[in-house]
Amino acid sequence: MIITKIGYDDKTNLFIIETQKESFQVSYEDYEKFHLQKDQEIDSDLYKNLKLIALKNKAYGDAINFLSYRIRTEKEINDKLKKKYNEDIIEIIMERLQAEGLINDSYFAKIYIESKLNSTNWSIRKVQYQLKNLGVENNIIQEELAKIDSQNAEYNNAKRIIEKQIDRWKSKYKENYLLKNKLYSYLSSRGFQYDTISVIIEEFLHE
Repeated sequence: MIITKIGYDDKTNLFIIETQKESFQVSYEDYEKFHLQKDQEIDSDLYKNLKLIALKNKAYGDAINFLSYRIRTEKEINDKLKKKYNEDIIEIIMERLQAEGLINDSYFAKIYIESKLNSTNWSIRKVQYQLKNLGVENNIIQEELAKIDSQNAEYNNAKRIIEKQIDRWKSKYKENYLLKNKLYSYLSSRGFQYDTISVIIEEFLHE
């Protein structure tokens, strides 16, 4: 197998090594390491190296593309790569992404918590549940929750939810115990904590 052409991809910053049958994308470091040049013969050892290098670069490119839409957890990246690559390749890519600061579950949890508690009406429990589904460790979730006034945020979210419904419910549920049950079941089903629900019920029943 002979190298017939050597090009360069500005988008990926990789050299494109072309032969009669296939092509390989390699970094500048690998290009220099193997002294690649046009008309060079590719023996079996070099072929194996180029295949592995190209595979790692393809996996890295897929990970970067996946990250281009939004930040991701380690589990999300891992699950995405598992569809096409083996564990050895994935481990290399994950280590590279971590070293480059492109994946960080603590940072992801921080952004996610702030976004969901401040921009939506989610409860703390719902945020925790979703983060766990995304693969974030519980200790990381708790550390990030402790950095903000999450209890107050949950209270404000619960209050906003009820404010949208309370007038209609007061007309429908004339008895206090019926209204109380409605408030409790509504907030409980959305994951709000008992203490938060109790404060909300007390506040809206005695307006």
